[in-house]
This record gives sequence, structure tokens and C-alpha cells, in this order.
Amino acid sequence: MKACRQDNNNDFSELKKPFKDLIAAQVSLGKALANVLTAGADTAFDTLRRMDLNLPKSKSCCDVPEPCWMAKSLGEAKCQLAPDASGEIRFIVANEDYKAHDFIVQASGPHASLVSITDLSFVLGPKERKTVTARFVMPSEGPQDYDLLLWVKGCSDHYLRWVITRTQETQACCYEVDVNDQPDYVVHWYDHFYCMKPCHGTGRS
Repeated sequence: MKACRQDNNNDFSELKKPFKDLIAAQVSLGKALANVLTAGADTAFDTLRRMDLNLPKSKSCCDVPEPCWMAKSLGEAKCQLAPDASGEIRFIVANEDYKAHDFIVQASGPHASLVSITDLSFVLGPKERKTVTARFVMPSEGPQDYDLLLWVKGCSDHYLRWVITRTQETQACCYEVDVNDQPDYVVHWYDHFYCMKPCHGTGRS
């Protein structure tokens, strides 16, 4: 997910936290290494073990991902809009298969009717792509927060969570989201871990 082209020079909000985390990790590492050099070899291991560098964790080679039949997350977009201001999500949908597929784009949730979508259904041939825009206009009345789900359903189901808050001033709210839709023809080592199991909670159907 990225800001729309006309907003690329104005919205750096998504870069702030990773940049701050990187600086904090580098400072922690420098302090820890200084402690190691002054503490001596006997306490070096304990010092390194106690370090909390807040660095990204690498995945294990044996991690089991979600099954291929689960809906695929496209991430979460957050927006702040004043009354009557609008926000957009632009889905760049690509059919990566070797045959044509039908696609459906829709919103869900209690406030789905407030979302307008340029193309609700269409067909893409092999390797074709299309841009579909979902638009939300902030009402002057109603709840302050809106939690929406936007779905792109093709060979697989893809969803994006769109959280919109009413504020006094509008911030840039336009995102482009790549949806690369394709079947999974690969047989994975972890496939045998999955089987369809019923829901046991009160929301089962």
C-alpha cells in the first residue's frame, strides 16, 4: 500500500515510526557494545543476552502460514477526514493467471453503504489489470469512527481494513493498493496440517 501519486510528496506519516524505531535500535546497540567492551569477556554473553534492540524478528523456516483458502489481507488504511471531505482507495487489480477470471469489489460492515465503488464486477483476461476506486465521503453526523472492510474477490478473496475518523481538519487520504490475484499451484510441505474444521463459538453457522 502506498500514497497516491499526487500525495507522495506530502504524506510521510507511514515512515515516521519505522525511522524512529531504527534510530532507537542503533542507539541501543551502541550502548550495549560499549558496555561489552568495558565489562570484559566474562560478562559479554550476559550483556548481549539482556539487550532489547527492538529489531525486526526473522521468520523461522518452519513457520506455517495461513491456508491458501483463507482470505488474504491487503493491510490497513487509516484516514482522518473533516465533514464532507472524501477519501479514496485505488485497487490496482491484476489477474496473474493464464485464464480469465471474474472479479467482484464490495464493501462490508454497518456503514458499507457510504462507500461508492467505480466497478462492482468485471472480467480480467490473462495478465490483464484494472484500477477500481472506492470512495468515502465523511458525513456531518453519525459516529466519529468508521471501520470498513473492502473486498476484492477473484481467484482468491482479498480484503483491506479501512479505518476513518471524523476530525476538524482533513489529512491526505488516498492510497493505491496492488492486488495480484493468482492461484497457488505449488504443493507445500505444510499443506497436510490443514483441514476444514467447524467453528465452535456462538457465531458459528
